[in-house]
Amino acid sequence: MNDSISNNFRYIVVISSMLSIMSCIFLKLSLLYGFLFSILLTIGLLVTKGFKLGLLLNIGFEGLKECSTIISIILIIGAVISVWMSSGIIATMIYYGLKFIDGTNYLLICFIISTITSIVMGTPLGTLSTVGIALLGMGKGALIPEPVLLGAIISGSFVADKISPVSGLLNLTMKTTGVKYKESLGTISKTLIPIIVICFVIYYLLGEKFIANISPIVVNSYQENIARSFYTSPLLLLLPIAVIFLSLLGSNTISNLSLGLILGSMISIFSQKMSFLSLMKSIFYGYEATTGMNGLNEILSGGGIFSMIEICLIIIGAVILSSLFEGCNIIYPLIKDMLNKIKTTGLLIRQTSFLSAILTFITTDQTVGIILLGKVLQKKYDAMKIDKPILARTIIDTGVSIPPLIPWNITAIIITTITGITVSEYGIYAILCYISPVVTIVFGYTEVTMENLGITNKI
Repeated sequence: MNDSISNNFRYIVVISSMLSIMSCIFLKLSLLYGFLFSILLTIGLLVTKGFKLGLLLNIGFEGLKECSTIISIILIIGAVISVWMSSGIIATMIYYGLKFIDGTNYLLICFIISTITSIVMGTPLGTLSTVGIALLGMGKGALIPEPVLLGAIISGSFVADKISPVSGLLNLTMKTTGVKYKESLGTISKTLIPIIVICFVIYYLLGEKFIANISPIVVNSYQENIARSFYTSPLLLLLPIAVIFLSLLGSNTISNLSLGLILGSMISIFSQKMSFLSLMKSIFYGYEATTGMNGLNEILSGGGIFSMIEICLIIIGAVILSSLFEGCNIIYPLIKDMLNKIKTTGLLIRQTSFLSAILTFITTDQTVGIILLGKVLQKKYDAMKIDKPILARTIIDTGVSIPPLIPWNITAIIITTITGITVSEYGIYAILCYISPVVTIVFGYTEVTMENLGITNKI
């Protein structure tokens, strides 16, 4: 491995790659082109510094092996969304849900339900693609703006990666920073509780504005069309309940979604009288509802494996680029250079928050930031006698929380693909995602502040 490259060269590689990706957003081109150009540019620059092409290709290939699970989850999500629509599960959830939202603060309800579901399921995207789709559909039926609804649902869904014991990213953070879930729970809660309270208050105030939007005439129209087009029964709700319950028992995301896909397919055939050929078509191409009501058709149509192909290719590009950054030692020296300038505990926590956000910004995924910072910063935290649960919490509150706000991040791309709503539309309403880093920075702003809040004896 060539370690003779300068930090200036590393900055050139990173900045040029980011500009390439961001230019696709401004030019309204697929991010696939941005990642492809960034990969070719990075490889070209590294070759000029003595890196062998074969080595670089091998680094990219090894990175691809690690993304097979997320690719599988995304493809299954596309199929599950389609099947839960064709089976009438989403329609049933909307049908019965509309009966209870009249006169309620529905936006706040979305946040609360998403929060509880995500903690149980342990996956933001799993929550969003199942219960979240139903909540979004009900809110649209109540004439609440979709970006506002999605922002509340995202905020609740991403609580999973902060506190859920079955969250993959939370467990990765715990493992990488060398702390246990039980010993870090108290530390995490000291920022999570204020974050949830702030979200609760904002969604309550914002939701009060939309209570008057709920029209009984529109609600009745939606329910009548659903009843004519689908077999609806409370029994259909047992499937999403079962998926959530299995998550609580520790079943992994792929198993849960696969169960939802298989049982949902059976319901489509036996309860909704759908032919096998039509079912397979909807699984691959997406379900198209024919309720006779255009607004309802839009809510109950979508999904499909093929709709996820482009996002899978984008993820592959993002993983390859991230692997090159990590495998060729592009990022670590830049972080090390920043760490050498840190002399106080308050500055260390602020820099941890900043670096966590920057790594998520650059690498298009949370994983690299978690692993790299978790390993690099442990010694620094030990040297300054700061409890390592604070390191874990700071990473969770920043790099793990902000992905929905970054248009080229894998998470944001998946959200937009599932819902059709862009970051520029829902971002301002995804309150938890930007409140979370702010709260963490405030907690780490000065040593005196941290001491007053009783986070550790040292701080």
